[in-house]
Amino acid sequence: MEAYENGNRLPKETALAYEYFKLYRDMAPEERSLRALCHLEVTGKKRSERVFKRWSSEHNWQKRIDAYDAEVERAAYQELLTQRQSEIEAFIEEDMTISLKFQKLCKKRLEELERAGENMDCKELRQLALTYKECREWLKNLIGILQDEVEKDEEETEGTAKKG
Repeated sequence: MEAYENGNRLPKETALAYEYFKLYRDMAPEERSLRALCHLEVTGKKRSERVFKRWSSEHNWQKRIDAYDAEVERAAYQELLTQRQSEIEAFIEEDMTISLKFQKLCKKRLEELERAGENMDCKELRQLALTYKECREWLKNLIGILQDEVEKDEEETEGTAKKG
């Protein structure tokens, strides 16, 4: 099996048998058959199904094909995982960028309201606080803070607010 895994011809396999094996291997799995192989030529020659059955038996074509198909599936799955991971990372990065922009906007507006002093609009301040709170939740979820840590922080904040 190791000989196939690195793509080599088996020691007693003829070059012609190996070329037919590669044609067989490269057929779509649902179309792969020794009968279908009879319609293909290598160096201008066709072979009979009987010859292919002998070669298949002598050179473990089915085990080699199974190993090949499994490797193709593993590679396709790994490629899909890599693609999904990249998509997830891009999504998180974009979410982080958006949430940080919201945070900066909240900070800027809060500074403007502080400069306004007594003319501060309570409704706007409340909306700003709610927006910032939502922004913080968004950021906490993105960076993976555990829920019990968040609840502990909120309890401490509420305890401090009640004391003050």
